[in-house]
Amino acid sequence: MGSVCAYNLARQALRLEWEYRTFLDNAPFPIFVHADGHWVYVNREAVRMIGAFSEDQILGKSIWDVVHPDDVEDIRCEIDRIMRTGEASSPLLERRMCTIDGREIVTELIARSIRYRGQKAIISAHLDVTDRKRAEAQLAKAQQLLYDSEKLSALGQLAASVAHEIRNPLTALIGFTKLMPQAAPEDRVRYCEIMESELQSIQSVVGEMLLFGKPQPITHGQLDVRKGLEESIALLHAQANMHGVEIIRQIADASLWTTGDANQIKRVFINVMKNAIEAMQQGGRLFVRAFQHDGQVVVKFTDEGPGMTPEQLERIGSPFYSTKVNGNGLGILICRRILEDHKGSLEIVSKPGKGTTVVIRLPVSTLVSR
Repeated sequence: MGSVCAYNLARQALRLEWEYRTFLDNAPFPIFVHADGHWVYVNREAVRMIGAFSEDQILGKSIWDVVHPDDVEDIRCEIDRIMRTGEASSPLLERRMCTIDGREIVTELIARSIRYRGQKAIISAHLDVTDRKRAEAQLAKAQQLLYDSEKLSALGQLAASVAHEIRNPLTALIGFTKLMPQAAPEDRVRYCEIMESELQSIQSVVGEMLLFGKPQPITHGQLDVRKGLEESIALLHAQANMHGVEIIRQIADASLWTTGDANQIKRVFINVMKNAIEAMQQGGRLFVRAFQHDGQVVVKFTDEGPGMTPEQLERIGSPFYSTKVNGNGLGILICRRILEDHKGSLEIVSKPGKGTTVVIRLPVSTLVSR
């Protein structure tokens, strides 16, 4: 009776092994099993992926024959970890393999330890992603070429704009320089004043370009946006009065804390308010609101100026485009650069005849308020 039971169990084990092997042989993805550094099982898809004619070309051979040399150390470490802990590998490990027919392929795989015919082994299921990786590399290269092309185009436009902004005052300087030798003494004084004004225009353009092109160091620290806003308003109080502009404060009573450089943030506030004051040539009101909302410090500047058309609004922030007669268009660019460095943002909303609103958002500081 014992012999019959043993025979039946052996037949059942053989049947189960045959069914399991049939399942693996017909799996739609490559499956490898290796023990002691040698292949002990491969299915049909694995034979095809590795570039072999039959499993006999693979079985018994060292697994390192098909592992890319640069990945050998990583795979050794992963095998040791799996055998030591019995845990499966992290899903979709990316590894390179050198096929029998001389190709280099990239596979994504998952592996775990098993017992195969009485010995500890590792089974791994693979996915050949060579074509996908090649397509991703080609796409990345195309995107880089496009990015480089856009940078060159933008650089060309910026260079042309700078040349245009500097050429006009230079033309005036050349003209007055030629007039100076024959000019009367009183005319020379006037010419010098005009030339000084033109030189200041050039200096302003060059200075703004340097500030825009060269990142300014940020003195990180906790700063109260409310305090910086009040100081900025005080600095522009006289200019607002000269233009007949009333600044109406709607600022939260509590401190509004963020992190960054207080002087740079004040520069943004001053630039935005100065633009608003100069836009209201007939006078008006400038509403300054500041509050905390949804994890952000929000500052809104709303003027009663002429507003902007959609076309003007789209171009605001382009180098040397400005709705002001003497503007160079770099102010908004610099403000946006400063706010980006502070992980903030600047948004402009405007309609013709309905004024302009500039919305500045900064992250609320996680530091303890002082």
